[in-house]
Amino acid sequence: MKKPKRIILIRHGESEGNINPCIYATKPDNQIELTEEGKKQALHAGAKLKQIIEESSKKSGKPESIQFIISPYKRSIQTFEQLAVYFGGKDHVSHKEDARIRELDFGNFQSPSEIQYRMLERKKFGSFYYRFPQGESGADVYDRVSGFVGSLMRDFSVKRKPFDNYVLVSHGLTCRLFLMRYFHWTVDTFHSLQNLDNCEMVIMELQESGKYKIKGSLKSDDPSKVPKKDFVV
Repeated sequence: MKKPKRIILIRHGESEGNINPCIYATKPDNQIELTEEGKKQALHAGAKLKQIIEESSKKSGKPESIQFIISPYKRSIQTFEQLAVYFGGKDHVSHKEDARIRELDFGNFQSPSEIQYRMLERKKFGSFYYRFPQGESGADVYDRVSGFVGSLMRDFSVKRKPFDNYVLVSHGLTCRLFLMRYFHWTVDTFHSLQNLDNCEMVIMELQESGKYKIKGSLKSDDPSKVPKKDFVV
């Protein structure tokens, strides 16, 4: 099975909800948009992504292909649109939406005081297991992300020539759960990981062994719980 050179995870840019949590009380989470700063972050990330692929293409002597897979939430779609500017625009680059990599469902409209209480309660209970009323737990998201990972691997196996780069434009918690599922990390490892910054990238590169490893590092409250074997030395 031919595998892509990279799987790249990108969290969406700064959103309205990141700067004003009260907006969740009146605006559906899936309709939350990027701020102007979030659009700039995504544009900057697009330039960085383009540079990574161009440098790799020069080394191999062959142009590399790319496909974006996007959460259907508006802030993720808007992030993709900015990233795509450096690849000829959204209508000139391969992309598709997949609802399985959407944000954790916090439960319809969210009262600021209620969600603040729930967040504190979740911290005590553990974010992997805690389920929001009328919403999801981290474990629920893990289950749908597991289905997505399986589909992605099957997609690689049926294509004689998969894309060289797959870029997942998603959400902080969803990206961490993707890594947990792909590398078979424990719940303790997941709980030790800090959230990705807006438009932060996690680059998984294919090694000669046929396995993927993370290039760079991840922020963690306890680095001893994050397996070093899954990172490029």
